Formats: sequence, C-alpha cells, structure tokens
Amino acid sequence: MKISVYHIRYKKYHDNIDTGYIGITNNPVRRQAEHWSALTLQSHKNYKLQKAFDEQPDDLEFIIYKEFPERKSAELLEETLRPYKNIGWNIAVGGSPEFDERFQPKKFNIDNQYIDQDIFENKFLVFSF
Repeated sequence: MKISVYHIRYKKYHDNIDTGYIGITNNPVRRQAEHWSALTLQSHKNYKLQKAFDEQPDDLEFIIYKEFPERKSAELLEETLRPYKNIGWNIAVGGSPEFDERFQPKKFNIDNQYIDQDIFENKFLVFSF
C-alpha cells in the first residue's frame, strides 16, 4: 500500500511548499473528498484551510507531493516540512509523535565522565541552577 504526502495549495503557489497544507494519506481520493466536503459545509476543523477555501474556493488544488511504500517515511517527510505549528495552513506539527524529539532543543549534559570538570569550569562560565 502506498502512503502519499499531499499538498493543498492555491494553484498560483505551485512552486512553494512552505505555503498551503501538508498531510498524509493511504487513499488520496477519499482524503480529498473528506477535505472538500468539510470545507464546503463550513465545518473543517482547520480554520486556516477553511479561510483559504472561503476566500478562493476555485483556486485550491490537491496534489500528491510524494509517495512512499511505508507510513514511517511519509510521516518523517511531513514532519520535516511542518516541524512546528502554524507553518502554511497547518495548525499542528506534522508527522508521528515519535519523531517530535528530533525538533526539541538539544541539551548539553556537563555531568559527563569524559569531561574534565576542572578544565571545563576554568575555560567556561558555568551557571548552577
């Protein structure tokens, strides 16, 4: 079964992946019908996508951006394209929750057996919290 990463966008933004909405599905025909049905009924849960549809309904298009043989790769691409909330018309972070850690701030652990604490503390200003 193929998993598709799709892009809902205005036709005029055909060359800009940063705009529009990114999603994943294993059935693009069904997923597009679900989106358009909710948008037409003014009941889409994504207020940004609903606003875009309300402003220019005839200019929206649903395209397949890329297809994968397994879901994990599609989720990783979705998260890579939408790593934070409110990018384009997406209101949530894309991808699977297991990938979220990749985009968390990295922490440096100074309590490390390979660091000579005396040298470290003399070379760097160390704050204790």
